[in-house]
Amino acid sequence: MLDFYPILVGMMNVVFIFSLFGFVLLKGFRYNKALSVGLLLAFGLWIINFGFSVFASQIALRFQMLPILIFFSFGLLLIDYIWKAANNKIS
Repeated sequence: MLDFYPILVGMMNVVFIFSLFGFVLLKGFRYNKALSVGLLLAFGLWIINFGFSVFASQIALRFQMLPILIFFSFGLLLIDYIWKAANNKIS
């Protein structure tokens, strides 16, 4: 039933990390302070979640749902920022 779950989570992590790199390369932290603070918190959660998933316990769906929702949300925000930066719509 949840055969798609590892692929979906892996794709969302890749999208989050690449969009975070894009945000940093576009120097978005200079232009959007509120998003920068949120991203710093989300990246900290990503690192903690990685450590927890690798070292502390078996990966279970119930432990991963909150990080998945947070990373998906911030991934969408970052993609929106990159899209606007690419089209010069950043104010």
